[in-house]
Amino acid sequence: MKSLIRYATLAAIAVTLGANAPVAEEASGKIALSGTVSWTAYPAGTSGYNQAVAIGNVLRQKNDTSLRVIPANTDIARLVPVAQNRVDFAASGGGSYYGQEGVFDFANPSAGPQALRLVAMNVSDAYMGVVTGKDSGISTLADLEGKRLAWITASPSLNQIMKATLAFADLSWGDVEKVEFSGFRAAMDGLIQDRVDAAILIATSGVAREIEASPRGIYWPEYPEDDVAAWDRLKAANPVLIKKRGTLGAGIDPENPRSGLSIPLPLLVTYAEKDGDLVYNMTKALFTYYDDYKDAAPGAAGWRMENQQFDWGIPYHEGAIQYYKEAGVWTDAMDQMNAGLLKRQEVLKKAWAEFTDTYDGGDDGFGVAWMKVRAEALEAEGFNAIWRE
Repeated sequence: MKSLIRYATLAAIAVTLGANAPVAEEASGKIALSGTVSWTAYPAGTSGYNQAVAIGNVLRQKNDTSLRVIPANTDIARLVPVAQNRVDFAASGGGSYYGQEGVFDFANPSAGPQALRLVAMNVSDAYMGVVTGKDSGISTLADLEGKRLAWITASPSLNQIMKATLAFADLSWGDVEKVEFSGFRAAMDGLIQDRVDAAILIATSGVAREIEASPRGIYWPEYPEDDVAAWDRLKAANPVLIKKRGTLGAGIDPENPRSGLSIPLPLLVTYAEKDGDLVYNMTKALFTYYDDYKDAAPGAAGWRMENQQFDWGIPYHEGAIQYYKEAGVWTDAMDQMNAGLLKRQEVLKKAWAEFTDTYDGGDDGFGVAWMKVRAEALEAEGFNAIWRE
Protein backbone atom coordinates (compact mmCIF):
# COMPACT_ATOMS: atom_id res chain seq x y z
CA MET A 1 0.00 0.00 0.00
CA LYS A 2 1.43 3.35 -1.00
CA SER A 3 1.53 6.28 1.38
CA LEU A 4 -1.90 7.59 2.28
CA ILE A 5 -0.55 11.11 1.69
CA ARG A 6 0.20 10.15 -1.91
CA TYR A 7 -3.35 8.87 -2.19
CA ALA A 8 -4.57 12.24 -0.91
CA THR A 9 -2.61 13.94 -3.69
CA LEU A 10 -4.35 11.71 -6.22
CA ALA A 11 -7.64 12.65 -4.60
CA ALA A 12 -6.90 16.29 -5.27
CA ILE A 13 -6.47 15.54 -8.98
CA ALA A 14 -9.74 13.60 -9.03
CA VAL A 15 -11.59 16.47 -7.40
CA THR A 16 -10.17 18.87 -9.98
CA LEU A 17 -11.57 16.62 -12.67
CA GLY A 18 -14.98 16.77 -11.00
CA ALA A 19 -15.16 13.42 -9.26
CA ASN A 20 -18.10 13.22 -6.85
CA ALA A 21 -18.92 16.86 -7.58
CA PRO A 22 -21.98 18.12 -5.67
CA VAL A 23 -24.90 19.81 -7.32
CA ALA A 24 -24.06 23.53 -7.55
CA GLU A 25 -27.59 24.78 -6.87
CA GLU A 26 -30.88 23.28 -5.81
CA ALA A 27 -33.91 25.30 -6.81
CA SER A 28 -36.30 23.02 -4.89
CA GLY A 29 -35.03 24.24 -1.54
CA LYS A 30 -33.36 20.92 -0.75
CA ILE A 31 -29.75 20.85 0.38
CA ALA A 32 -27.46 20.72 -2.64
CA LEU A 33 -25.96 17.27 -2.20
CA SER A 34 -25.28 14.94 -5.10
CA GLY A 35 -27.45 11.87 -5.68
CA THR A 36 -25.04 9.69 -3.73
CA VAL A 37 -22.69 10.59 -0.88
CA SER A 38 -20.46 7.98 0.74
CA TRP A 39 -19.07 7.42 4.24
CA THR A 40 -16.88 4.75 5.73
CA ALA A 41 -17.97 3.84 9.25
CA TYR A 42 -17.44 1.45 12.13
CA PRO A 43 -18.44 -2.21 11.58
CA ALA A 44 -22.08 -3.14 11.07
CA GLY A 45 -24.02 -3.32 14.32
CA THR A 46 -21.93 -0.72 16.15
CA SER A 47 -23.44 2.57 17.31
CA GLY A 48 -21.32 4.49 14.80
CA TYR A 49 -22.59 2.39 11.90
CA ASN A 50 -26.20 2.57 13.09
CA GLN A 51 -25.98 6.37 13.38
CA ALA A 52 -24.66 6.62 9.82
CA VAL A 53 -27.53 4.47 8.57
CA ALA A 54 -30.04 6.63 10.49
CA ILE A 55 -28.61 9.80 8.97
CA GLY A 56 -28.73 8.13 5.55
CA ASN A 57 -32.40 7.27 5.97
CA VAL A 58 -33.23 10.89 6.71
CA LEU A 59 -31.16 12.17 3.78
CA ARG A 60 -33.07 9.86 1.46
CA GLN A 61 -36.46 10.88 2.85
CA LYS A 62 -35.81 14.62 3.07
CA ASN A 63 -33.31 15.28 0.31
CA ASP A 64 -33.46 12.41 -2.20
CA THR A 65 -29.80 11.76 -1.38
CA SER A 66 -28.45 8.24 -0.99
CA LEU A 67 -25.82 7.83 1.73
CA ARG A 68 -23.67 4.78 0.99
CA VAL A 69 -22.18 3.46 4.26
CA ILE A 70 -19.12 1.20 4.00
CA PRO A 71 -18.12 -0.56 7.25
CA ALA A 72 -14.45 -0.97 8.15
CA ASN A 73 -12.71 -2.36 11.22
CA THR A 74 -9.88 0.11 11.84
CA ASP A 75 -9.22 3.82 11.51
CA ILE A 76 -6.67 3.19 8.75
CA ALA A 77 -9.20 1.04 6.89
CA ARG A 78 -11.77 3.83 7.23
CA LEU A 79 -9.38 6.50 5.98
CA VAL A 80 -7.76 4.76 2.99
CA PRO A 81 -10.86 4.89 0.72
CA VAL A 82 -11.29 8.59 1.53
CA ALA A 83 -7.64 9.28 0.76
CA GLN A 84 -8.10 7.44 -2.54
CA ASN A 85 -11.19 9.57 -3.30
CA ARG A 86 -13.33 6.44 -3.60
CA VAL A 87 -15.36 7.60 -0.59
CA ASP A 88 -16.26 11.15 0.48
CA PHE A 89 -16.06 11.02 4.28
CA ALA A 90 -15.00 8.78 7.16
CA ALA A 91 -17.07 8.46 10.32
CA SER A 92 -14.07 7.40 12.33
CA GLY A 93 -12.62 7.61 15.82
CA GLY A 94 -9.88 9.27 17.82
CA GLY A 95 -7.40 7.33 15.72
CA SER A 96 -7.98 9.98 13.07
CA TYR A 97 -5.96 12.31 15.28
CA TYR A 98 -3.16 9.76 15.43
CA GLY A 99 -3.38 9.75 11.63
CA GLN A 100 -2.89 13.50 11.44
CA GLU A 101 0.08 13.17 13.78
CA GLY A 102 1.65 10.19 12.01
CA VAL A 103 1.96 8.16 15.23
CA PHE A 104 1.16 4.62 16.40
CA ASP A 105 -0.31 2.68 13.47
CA PHE A 106 0.46 5.59 11.14
CA ALA A 107 4.20 5.68 11.98
CA ASN A 108 5.06 3.34 9.14
CA PRO A 109 6.21 3.73 5.50
CA SER A 110 2.74 3.08 4.05
CA ALA A 111 0.97 5.76 6.10
CA GLY A 112 2.54 8.81 7.75
CA PRO A 113 0.84 12.11 8.72
CA GLN A 114 -2.56 12.65 7.11
CA ALA A 115 -3.91 15.97 5.80
CA LEU A 116 -7.28 15.42 7.47
CA ARG A 117 -10.06 17.95 7.94
CA LEU A 118 -12.89 17.83 10.46
CA VAL A 119 -16.51 18.22 9.42
CA ALA A 120 -18.47 17.48 12.60
CA MET A 121 -18.38 15.24 15.65
CA ASN A 122 -20.56 13.22 17.97
CA VAL A 123 -19.92 13.71 21.69
CA SER A 124 -21.74 11.27 23.93
CA ASP A 125 -23.40 12.13 27.25
CA ALA A 126 -21.92 8.94 28.73
CA TYR A 127 -19.37 9.35 31.49
CA MET A 128 -15.79 8.31 30.68
CA GLY A 129 -12.73 8.25 32.90
CA VAL A 130 -10.98 6.24 35.56
CA VAL A 131 -13.11 3.48 37.05
CA THR A 132 -12.31 1.84 40.36
CA GLY A 133 -13.95 -0.20 43.08
CA LYS A 134 -15.56 1.41 46.09
CA ASP A 135 -13.08 -0.51 48.23
CA SER A 136 -9.96 0.80 46.48
CA GLY A 137 -9.27 3.80 48.68
CA ILE A 138 -9.35 6.03 45.60
CA SER A 139 -11.67 9.00 46.05
CA THR A 140 -9.77 11.59 43.98
CA LEU A 141 -7.37 11.27 41.06
CA ALA A 142 -4.49 12.22 43.37
CA ASP A 143 -5.19 8.96 45.22
CA LEU A 144 -3.98 7.02 42.17
CA GLU A 145 -0.41 7.46 43.43
CA GLY A 146 1.01 4.08 44.38
CA LYS A 147 -2.04 2.19 43.14
CA ARG A 148 -2.22 -0.66 40.60
CA LEU A 149 -3.28 0.73 37.21
CA ALA A 150 -4.20 -1.27 34.12
CA TRP A 151 -1.90 -1.12 31.09
CA ILE A 152 -3.52 -2.85 28.11
CA THR A 153 -0.93 -3.94 25.56
CA ALA A 154 -3.48 -4.20 22.75
CA SER A 155 -5.00 -0.75 23.34
CA PRO A 156 -2.62 2.21 23.03
CA SER A 157 -5.57 4.62 22.98
CA LEU A 158 -6.73 3.55 26.47
CA ASN A 159 -3.16 3.71 27.77
CA GLN A 160 -2.86 7.24 26.40
CA ILE A 161 -6.04 8.24 28.26
CA MET A 162 -4.59 6.83 31.48
CA LYS A 163 -1.32 8.68 30.83
CA ALA A 164 -3.27 11.93 30.44
CA THR A 165 -5.27 11.17 33.59
CA LEU A 166 -2.05 10.77 35.53
CA ALA A 167 -0.85 14.09 34.10
CA PHE A 168 -4.11 15.66 35.31
CA ALA A 169 -3.19 14.48 38.83
CA ASP A 170 0.41 15.68 38.31
CA LEU A 171 1.58 12.07 38.33
CA SER A 172 3.24 9.74 35.82
CA TRP A 173 3.52 6.00 35.22
CA GLY A 174 6.55 6.10 37.51
CA ASP A 175 4.29 7.05 40.42
CA VAL A 176 2.00 4.02 40.11
CA GLU A 177 2.24 0.26 39.70
CA LYS A 178 1.67 -0.66 36.07
CA VAL A 179 -0.22 -3.95 35.73
CA GLU A 180 -0.11 -5.31 32.19
CA PHE A 181 -3.06 -7.06 30.56
CA SER A 182 -3.23 -8.52 27.06
CA GLY A 183 -6.61 -7.02 26.25
CA PHE A 184 -9.53 -4.88 27.42
CA ARG A 185 -11.65 -7.74 28.74
CA ALA A 186 -8.75 -9.17 30.72
CA ALA A 187 -8.18 -5.77 32.34
CA MET A 188 -11.83 -5.46 33.33
CA ASP A 189 -11.81 -8.96 34.80
CA GLY A 190 -8.70 -7.91 36.71
CA LEU A 191 -10.58 -4.97 38.20
CA ILE A 192 -13.54 -7.13 39.20
CA GLN A 193 -11.21 -9.72 40.76
CA ASP A 194 -9.18 -7.08 42.66
CA ARG A 195 -5.97 -7.70 40.70
CA VAL A 196 -5.85 -4.05 39.67
CA ASP A 197 -7.21 -0.90 41.30
CA ALA A 198 -8.17 1.29 38.35
CA ALA A 199 -8.65 1.34 34.58
CA ILE A 200 -10.17 3.54 31.89
CA LEU A 201 -13.79 2.85 30.95
CA ILE A 202 -16.94 4.33 29.45
CA ALA A 203 -19.80 4.09 31.95
CA THR A 204 -22.36 2.87 29.40
CA SER A 205 -20.36 -0.22 28.46
CA GLY A 206 -21.73 -3.59 29.52
CA VAL A 207 -18.73 -4.36 31.70
CA ALA A 208 -19.41 -1.22 33.76
CA ARG A 209 -22.65 -2.88 34.90
CA GLU A 210 -20.68 -6.00 35.80
CA ILE A 211 -18.29 -3.97 37.94
CA GLU A 212 -21.22 -2.20 39.59
CA ALA A 213 -22.82 -5.55 40.43
CA SER A 214 -19.58 -7.08 41.72
CA PRO A 215 -18.62 -7.20 45.43
CA ARG A 216 -16.26 -4.28 44.83
CA GLY A 217 -18.95 -1.96 43.48
CA ILE A 218 -18.12 0.91 41.14
CA TYR A 219 -16.72 4.39 41.70
CA TRP A 220 -15.70 7.16 39.30
CA PRO A 221 -13.20 9.75 40.67
CA GLU A 222 -14.01 13.11 39.11
CA TYR A 223 -11.86 15.40 36.96
CA PRO A 224 -12.61 18.76 38.66
CA GLU A 225 -13.82 21.25 36.06
CA ASP A 226 -12.28 24.30 37.70
CA ASP A 227 -8.70 22.97 37.97
CA VAL A 228 -7.29 24.88 34.99
CA ALA A 229 -3.69 23.75 35.47
CA ALA A 230 -4.76 20.10 35.64
CA TRP A 231 -6.77 20.38 32.44
CA ASP A 232 -3.84 22.08 30.72
CA ARG A 233 -1.61 19.15 31.69
CA LEU A 234 -4.18 16.65 30.47
CA LYS A 235 -4.65 18.38 27.11
CA ALA A 236 -0.89 18.65 26.63
CA ALA A 237 -0.62 14.89 27.19
CA ASN A 238 -3.58 13.94 25.00
CA PRO A 239 -5.40 16.59 22.92
CA VAL A 240 -7.98 14.00 21.82
CA LEU A 241 -9.73 14.27 25.20
CA ILE A 242 -12.38 16.84 26.03
CA LYS A 243 -14.09 17.99 29.22
CA LYS A 244 -17.58 16.58 29.65
CA ARG A 245 -20.14 16.26 32.45
CA GLY A 246 -21.41 12.72 32.09
CA THR A 247 -25.04 11.87 32.77
CA LEU A 248 -25.26 8.28 31.53
CA GLY A 249 -23.86 4.97 32.72
CA ALA A 250 -23.38 2.56 35.60
CA GLY A 251 -22.95 4.36 38.90
CA ILE A 252 -23.81 7.72 37.34
CA ASP A 253 -26.81 9.70 38.58
CA PRO A 254 -28.42 11.61 35.67
CA GLU A 255 -29.64 14.21 38.16
CA ASN A 256 -26.11 14.74 39.49
CA PRO A 257 -23.68 14.71 36.51
CA ARG A 258 -20.03 13.95 37.18
CA SER A 259 -17.14 15.86 35.69
CA GLY A 260 -15.16 13.53 33.47
CA LEU A 261 -13.84 13.00 29.98
CA SER A 262 -15.15 12.29 26.55
CA ILE A 263 -13.75 11.48 23.12
CA PRO A 264 -15.64 12.52 20.01
CA LEU A 265 -16.96 9.30 18.50
CA PRO A 266 -17.60 9.17 15.65
CA LEU A 267 -15.79 12.06 14.01
CA LEU A 268 -16.79 12.92 10.46
CA VAL A 269 -13.57 13.70 8.60
CA THR A 270 -12.34 14.07 5.06
CA TYR A 271 -9.16 15.22 3.36
CA ALA A 272 -8.05 18.78 2.66
CA GLU A 273 -8.72 18.46 -1.08
CA LYS A 274 -12.38 17.48 -0.78
CA ASP A 275 -14.67 19.87 -2.63
CA GLY A 276 -15.77 22.73 -0.37
CA ASP A 277 -19.36 22.78 -1.65
CA LEU A 278 -19.80 19.09 -0.87
CA VAL A 279 -18.41 19.53 2.63
CA TYR A 280 -20.52 22.64 3.24
CA ASN A 281 -23.71 20.88 2.23
CA MET A 282 -22.91 17.70 4.16
CA THR A 283 -22.34 19.82 7.26
CA LYS A 284 -25.55 21.75 6.65
CA ALA A 285 -27.51 18.51 6.24
CA LEU A 286 -26.24 17.10 9.54
CA PHE A 287 -27.66 20.03 11.49
CA THR A 288 -30.68 20.87 9.35
CA TYR A 289 -32.03 17.34 9.74
CA TYR A 290 -30.74 16.73 13.28
CA ASP A 291 -34.21 16.53 14.85
CA ASP A 292 -35.17 13.90 12.29
CA TYR A 293 -32.40 11.43 13.15
CA LYS A 294 -31.36 12.23 16.76
CA ASP A 295 -33.63 9.55 18.22
CA ALA A 296 -33.30 7.07 15.36
CA ALA A 297 -30.17 5.32 16.67
CA PRO A 298 -28.52 5.03 20.10
CA GLY A 299 -26.15 7.93 20.66
CA ALA A 300 -27.23 9.90 17.59
CA ALA A 301 -28.27 12.85 19.79
CA GLY A 302 -24.56 13.46 20.36
CA TRP A 303 -24.28 15.16 16.94
CA ARG A 304 -26.10 18.26 18.22
CA MET A 305 -24.54 21.66 17.56
CA GLU A 306 -23.89 22.34 21.25
CA ASN A 307 -21.56 19.33 21.37
CA GLN A 308 -19.24 20.51 18.60
CA GLN A 309 -15.67 21.17 19.78
CA PHE A 310 -14.12 23.87 17.61
CA ASP A 311 -10.86 23.83 19.55
CA TRP A 312 -10.12 20.16 18.93
CA GLY A 313 -6.86 18.80 17.46
CA ILE A 314 -7.70 18.46 13.74
CA PRO A 315 -8.36 21.56 11.60
CA TYR A 316 -11.85 22.04 10.20
CA HIS A 317 -12.49 21.92 6.47
CA GLU A 318 -13.16 25.29 4.83
CA GLY A 319 -16.57 24.05 3.66
CA ALA A 320 -17.58 23.15 7.21
CA ILE A 321 -16.27 26.48 8.49
CA GLN A 322 -18.46 28.28 5.96
CA TYR A 323 -21.53 26.60 7.42
CA TYR A 324 -20.52 27.21 11.04
CA LYS A 325 -19.96 30.89 10.28
CA GLU A 326 -23.44 31.12 8.75
CA ALA A 327 -24.82 29.40 11.87
CA GLY A 328 -23.15 32.05 14.03
CA VAL A 329 -21.01 29.63 16.07
CA TRP A 330 -17.58 30.19 14.49
CA THR A 331 -15.42 33.01 15.85
CA ASP A 332 -12.24 34.86 14.88
CA ALA A 333 -10.43 33.04 17.68
CA MET A 334 -11.39 29.74 16.04
CA ASP A 335 -9.92 30.99 12.76
CA GLN A 336 -6.64 31.61 14.55
CA MET A 337 -6.62 28.19 16.16
CA ASN A 338 -7.47 26.51 12.87
CA ALA A 339 -4.57 28.33 11.22
CA GLY A 340 -2.25 26.99 13.91
CA LEU A 341 -3.44 23.45 13.29
CA LEU A 342 -2.92 23.88 9.55
CA LYS A 343 0.63 25.06 10.17
CA ARG A 344 1.22 22.00 12.37
CA GLN A 345 0.11 19.77 9.51
CA GLU A 346 2.51 21.56 7.15
CA VAL A 347 5.39 20.98 9.56
CA LEU A 348 4.51 17.28 9.75
CA LYS A 349 4.13 16.99 5.99
CA LYS A 350 7.54 18.56 5.36
CA ALA A 351 9.23 16.47 8.06
CA TRP A 352 7.72 13.27 6.63
CA ALA A 353 8.78 14.09 3.07
CA GLU A 354 12.35 14.86 4.10
CA PHE A 355 12.55 11.81 6.37
CA THR A 356 11.21 9.30 3.84
CA ASP A 357 13.47 10.70 1.12
CA THR A 358 16.61 10.16 3.20
CA TYR A 359 15.88 7.22 5.54
CA ASP A 360 18.01 4.23 4.62
CA GLY A 361 17.46 1.96 7.60
CA GLY A 362 15.35 -1.16 7.86
CA ASP A 363 11.63 -1.43 8.53
CA ASP A 364 12.23 -2.39 12.17
CA GLY A 365 13.82 0.95 12.93
CA PHE A 366 11.56 3.10 10.79
CA GLY A 367 9.01 4.02 13.43
CA VAL A 368 11.56 4.89 16.10
CA ALA A 369 13.58 7.03 13.69
CA TRP A 370 10.48 8.81 12.39
CA MET A 371 9.18 9.62 15.86
CA LYS A 372 12.49 11.27 16.74
CA VAL A 373 12.51 13.36 13.55
CA ARG A 374 8.84 14.22 14.01
CA ALA A 375 9.33 15.47 17.58
CA GLU A 376 12.36 17.56 16.62
CA ALA A 377 10.54 19.15 13.67
CA LEU A 378 7.48 20.09 15.73
CA GLU A 379 9.46 21.44 18.65
CA ALA A 380 11.67 23.49 16.33
CA GLU A 381 8.50 25.32 15.23
CA GLY A 382 7.25 25.81 18.78
CA PHE A 383 4.71 22.95 18.81
CA ASN A 384 4.21 20.34 21.52
CA ALA A 385 5.33 17.00 20.04
CA ILE A 386 3.10 15.14 22.57
CA TRP A 387 4.72 11.82 21.64
CA ARG A 388 8.44 11.24 21.24
CA GLU A 389 8.44 7.44 20.88
